[in-house]
Amino acid sequence: MTDTVRVRELAEVNPSVPEFESLPADSDVTFVPLEAVWPASRLDLSRARPKSEVSTGYVRFRDGDVLVPKVTPTFQAARSALAVGVPTTVGAASTEVHIVRPRPGNDPRYVTYGFHTEQFLGEGVSAFQGVAGLQRVPDLFLRDFRIRRRSLEEQRQIADFLDDQVARIDEIVRLREEQIGSLRMRLQTLVDQDFQSEETDPKASLLLRVTPGYAFPSEGFSHDAEDVRLLRGVNVGVGELNWEDSVHWAAPTASLKPFNLHAGDVVMGMDRPWIRGGMRIAKVAAEDLPALLLQRVALLRPGPSLEVDYMYWAYRATAFRLAVESELTGLSVPHLSAEQICSYRIPLLDQAAQTMIGMKMNRAAQSTASLESEMQAHIDLMQERKRSLTTAAVTGEFDVTTASGRGVA
Repeated sequence: MTDTVRVRELAEVNPSVPEFESLPADSDVTFVPLEAVWPASRLDLSRARPKSEVSTGYVRFRDGDVLVPKVTPTFQAARSALAVGVPTTVGAASTEVHIVRPRPGNDPRYVTYGFHTEQFLGEGVSAFQGVAGLQRVPDLFLRDFRIRRRSLEEQRQIADFLDDQVARIDEIVRLREEQIGSLRMRLQTLVDQDFQSEETDPKASLLLRVTPGYAFPSEGFSHDAEDVRLLRGVNVGVGELNWEDSVHWAAPTASLKPFNLHAGDVVMGMDRPWIRGGMRIAKVAAEDLPALLLQRVALLRPGPSLEVDYMYWAYRATAFRLAVESELTGLSVPHLSAEQICSYRIPLLDQAAQTMIGMKMNRAAQSTASLESEMQAHIDLMQERKRSLTTAAVTGEFDVTTASGRGVA
């Protein structure tokens, strides 16, 4: 039987940080929100906040601690990170992470890699607590999870091996992500060539109708797939709808008819409208239906002088972002209003020209999506290999002292 040990024997879980307590209230400390928690060099330790601002409502950590995300979907993404080189030695982080402090005699890198194994991630998902869409890994699971017991020298050998191999894989992933970024930039350039908003162009309010979603009360949400889906902001991506995290409504009434979605409708996320991939706007397809529009998502329907595809691409243009971005409301989550959507000036061409531009952009988008899909498949393969390699090394499926690591690239 493999000799294993509970995490609580290798490390302290969610320990106190007395060094934090002793700092003056006006001292700056490193601040790590959940979106900054990524493995290895991708961990972002650049933010700082006065201690007085983060003394409550955040967890504390110090240099050498491991930050382990506990909430979906961040947990499943294997984003546990070892905090090394913390600028202020101690810091505050989102309450959506557990803090693990390896005990003396253990290599912190080895402990961190234990949180990237298939067993940890799989068993963690099974231990989730909470409602669908907002589930968390409990403290007790983390404390009782078992990792292969090894001497400090063995831990270092494994960590050194994985540091090398993971860095190689991450470089391949980085290059693929750069290629995807270049593809998206090329598509954006093509869009911007056809959509240069001018003061003489008519406002969108004269050309289309904007309907913000209805404020369905959350206590009435259903998770029964037989009920009607509610289109929320989380479902609106860049050029696509994603229903992985969905809620439903059991009994639509006649009063909700204005919020019924139809194939060909254009919808736009109103909270954080721009993300890494671009504008959160998408077209509704037949397979997305039936669905109802929830608040903080806008429905755009063109008038008789505007072609729907032309309208869709007009809002994906940089000109729209430049027109409204300085006026977005909300500090932590920028919000786009219906009035701002309507204030955008859209170049109004004859309908034949609109149709031609819409078809051209659709073809370019399909080509981009096809190439991006191929590159993403390679990234997924590399991430799967990294996880398998980490699991095999930590659990002892192979001896890292004899592994060549060839074939990773």
